[in-house]
Amino acid sequence: MPTTQSNNTHVIDVRPFACPLPLVKVSNYMNTLKVGDILKVSARGDEFIKDVVALCGRTGDQLIEQIKDNNELTFYIRKS
Repeated sequence: MPTTQSNNTHVIDVRPFACPLPLVKVSNYMNTLKVGDILKVSARGDEFIKDVVALCGRTGDQLIEQIKDNNELTFYIRKS
């Protein structure tokens, strides 16, 4: 379930979901944000890295940071 943190950073955890639902959830949540807001995404699986990069390429949103710790992924995406 998405939550909101201070400073316009929102958080979504898509780790429990199977493909393609994680990308759909991230895309839908990004559509609700204001320009400059940041979405922190917790995900799993190397294939999701390519999906997020492609999503940002299509939408123009900025992938600020990508962290990989074993199979756990964290992305920070700024709404453009």
